Amino acid sequence: MAARGYFNISDSRGTDSNRDSKHVKLIPISAILVVILAITTRIIYGVRVCPVLPVGDAGELATAAYTSGIAHSPGYPLFTMLGRIFSHLPFASPSTAYPDGIFDVAFRMNMMSLWIGVITVLVVYFIIARAMKNPFAAFLGAFLFATGTTFLSQCLIGEVYTLHALITALIIYVLVLINEKPTSWRLLLVALLFGLGLSHHTSVLAMLLPVAVFLFLALSAKKIKLTKGIIWGMLFFFVVGLLPNLYLPSASAKDPFLDWGNPENIGNFFKVATRSEYRGIKESIKFSDESLRMGGLAKAYNGWLNNAYGKWFLIFGYIGLLIALIKGKRFGLMLGLCYLFITVPYFFYFRKISQPELFYLEVYYIPAHLVFAIFIGYMFSWMLEDVPRIIKQTGTRFLFAVLIFAVLLVMALGFYNSHGGRFTMRDHNLGSRYAFDVLCSIPESSILITDGDEQFLFWYLQQVANVRRDVVVLESDALTKTNSWWWDSMKREYPDLSVPDTFVAGDRIQPNMFVEKLMVANPYRKIYFSFLPVFKPVTYDLEIMPDGVIFAYGKKSDLHTMPCLNSALFNMFYAAKLDFTTDNLDPYEKEILSKYVAAYYNYGVFYQNTERHNLALEMFTRSFLLDPAFAPETGQFPTAGILARLHLNEKNYIGACDVLEKLINSGNTDSVWYHMYAVSLIHLERYDDARHVILDALERDENNQFLQHMIQFLSRPSNEIKQSLEDLEEMPSENIPSENIPQDDS
Repeated sequence: MAARGYFNISDSRGTDSNRDSKHVKLIPISAILVVILAITTRIIYGVRVCPVLPVGDAGELATAAYTSGIAHSPGYPLFTMLGRIFSHLPFASPSTAYPDGIFDVAFRMNMMSLWIGVITVLVVYFIIARAMKNPFAAFLGAFLFATGTTFLSQCLIGEVYTLHALITALIIYVLVLINEKPTSWRLLLVALLFGLGLSHHTSVLAMLLPVAVFLFLALSAKKIKLTKGIIWGMLFFFVVGLLPNLYLPSASAKDPFLDWGNPENIGNFFKVATRSEYRGIKESIKFSDESLRMGGLAKAYNGWLNNAYGKWFLIFGYIGLLIALIKGKRFGLMLGLCYLFITVPYFFYFRKISQPELFYLEVYYIPAHLVFAIFIGYMFSWMLEDVPRIIKQTGTRFLFAVLIFAVLLVMALGFYNSHGGRFTMRDHNLGSRYAFDVLCSIPESSILITDGDEQFLFWYLQQVANVRRDVVVLESDALTKTNSWWWDSMKREYPDLSVPDTFVAGDRIQPNMFVEKLMVANPYRKIYFSFLPVFKPVTYDLEIMPDGVIFAYGKKSDLHTMPCLNSALFNMFYAAKLDFTTDNLDPYEKEILSKYVAAYYNYGVFYQNTERHNLALEMFTRSFLLDPAFAPETGQFPTAGILARLHLNEKNYIGACDVLEKLINSGNTDSVWYHMYAVSLIHLERYDDARHVILDALERDENNQFLQHMIQFLSRPSNEIKQSLEDLEEMPSENIPSENIPQDDS
């Protein structure tokens, strides 16, 4: 197994029968490994793919694909056209939590990413196998790339980054072929792929200089000169690759609902294609004390890489980088330059960014993860071929190589099981649940003002699933920009919607004034916010009040006459299914989860203050289940503390123990929780467990006199502890806030 010829799956040099027989034997080995890799990857992705609509850009991308619209800059025309095909294929979402057909299109888009991801993994396999003549190293390297959490996460949702990875992989694979033998068709294919890459995501330009250097070295080594015909041919194929961009003005001319940037004229087209909108946003970010700078971004990237590949394979990859530079010659140099150019420029470009905004950059580095997997393949190839050569006997050398492969395979499977194996999007339906319940319960013809990417969830349900299109969904950042494409789409969709003038006495109107004018101009439409706005209403008799997981806006008299506790939104919220996961949530999902957690807490407080304890218990329980550590503000009584007290009042000591244990495990180690936990355990006559609880508390706060008194109390005989339990029964007051809670006129 250690002989290089054993791995030669692509080199056809030589005509002797021995070499030919080896080549014939090797084809089944590579084919078997490819089939195993394809099936394994498909199964891994298939059991984890999101069955509904995930939070983020997926809703917008699915809407653009299904309705032939235009997504955010750069418009993603290639992805949209592929999505158009996939979104109309006849297969359905496996989810049974919603009406039939609601999330079929979203699931089809997720499956498109899945299949693109599987193909990308296979291309990575062929890159390593062909470059290193080692299918076993290729299998291991491709498997690690397939199961790395960053790439894996994008193969489970309808996002653009798997297609970007596929184009990157195809470019590198064609370069492997050129490294073997430059031909005119291979050069033309590289140009075509660069055009397609540029029509999808402009970051493909980061590979341009490394590829140009490689082509110069490869052609020079073979003493091949580029003729005018080849140069013009490459230019032609590059332009052909750019042709998907024609979709943008063509689709925009039909005025779809989603017409981002309205690129039907040359000026708007170049603004969309070159992402000028986002360049402006990026340039508006100023340096601050929170800016990560290049060092912080480099550290974050290394953390992502470590999460994707683990400590040992991270080391293998960097050693493989050195091996590639030494043994890979011009191809290895090209890979090294590509890795440099698709990582370091981002460290500089996003150096002003702060920690809270960091999460969305991780997927930008998927091409770097792909190249790093090739470096790991170089390391594996060296371990499987060169290391066994220390043994002279051929048979023993083969067995040693088999042993090395087995150890590496076990390491790869072990790392996957401990990291990638735990990542799934199968139960990530928080965004779908939230958007569906809100839209289905909000009053007819309402106006819902959203924030951030939430609008994409509502757009999908309205434009694709045809759910509650009577509701006007507006976005807070674009609210007063009434001369934008966004408002043009709103006016086409809702011709009866009256839009206020955004200029008053030469000054741009403020959002609070705009919303008030919007309410006056549309008296038959109730206004809601999906978030608690930072501004206050201008007029004194206007109010913003919690209503379910969103907020009602209007006159105080109207809101109190029709209390939010009796609204359709509250009834939806009260009966909402908690059928979504709270594990491995991204920041977008955490924002939505926090709406449920805080709303249940607020309603629990209301019921507690009005002495409806059973309802309070249910509300606090829901809040606690979603976030055991939640407290409305730092230093205030957490939900779990109130819930534990309610359980103790009802003498439900088992319930109190369960709540307090989770609260302490969440990191809240205030002595009062240990006290309540110990008291609950004493009621259950679990005296030894109570002693352990207080001893654990003393390890964290050894000078706490209250805890010291508790341990002395627990040192008594069991019968004395039970008789004297009333001495420990006094509990702290709940310190329940009374502001911003629902109102009730009953």
